[in-house]
Amino acid sequence: RICPRILMECKADSDCLAQCICEESGFCG
Repeated sequence: RICPRILMECKADSDCLAQCICEESGFCG
């Protein structure tokens, strides 16, 4: 999957860019 390496806070996968997923840490990865 393609995930830009940008630190983004999230609550759900839809908060993240491209194919990033929302990790348990509360950040996209």
